[in-house]
Amino acid sequence: MSWTTMHFAVGMACGGALAGVACSIVRRGWRGVPIAMTLGGVWANVPDMPRLWRVDFPWLPGGRLGSLELERFLHEWGDIFFFHHTMDMRMKGNALLGLALLLLMYNAVALALLWEERRQRLRAERAMRLLEAELSERARSNSVRLAA
Repeated sequence: MSWTTMHFAVGMACGGALAGVACSIVRRGWRGVPIAMTLGGVWANVPDMPRLWRVDFPWLPGGRLGSLELERFLHEWGDIFFFHHTMDMRMKGNALLGLALLLLMYNAVALALLWEERRQRLRAERAMRLLEAELSERARSNSVRLAA
């Protein structure tokens, strides 16, 4: 059985990839990628939620949410939760690797967003400089015409 951090990391990667493709198609919305990554990580851990509800939070209401039947059902359909069932069958442990991947992906997407914001700001500054130069050239040519 894989650890929760590894499931979360794989879900983050899948959610981020899906969001990245969607943002590339519409050419906007890059700020939503970290949110999509987080939601992908949560989605990847859904099959483990009944066990967490039953073992870690037995005092909460909603006993059906922690039932073994629900857990078995979710694990049978586990591959729709970003390969959860396959990872449970083939991977053992990897908690530290999952944590390292989490940190790497969150930092990578943060740096990518910062780089994109900087690129957009520099493009806007360059456009403003060109516009200012064009306006000053027009003003100069108008003043020459008026003087003549």
